[in-house]
Amino acid sequence: MVIVSTLVTRLFGDDFPSYGAELATIAWWWNAGDVRRMVLTAATLISASSACRELDRADNAGAPSTSS
Repeated sequence: MVIVSTLVTRLFGDDFPSYGAELATIAWWWNAGDVRRMVLTAATLISASSACRELDRADNAGAPSTSS
């Protein structure tokens, strides 16, 4: 597992030129982490939205319909 703090200090630190060719690999690790974070955020959003819809349906289960 790659630790984000290690990547950040190497990519954005004052001594980043000392890593040379390794910077491309580090950048790919960073991008892969971004994709993973986006997927986890989307899954969380979908799960939370689903839970809210179910709660809303449960609250309105016995309520009379307002549509004509």
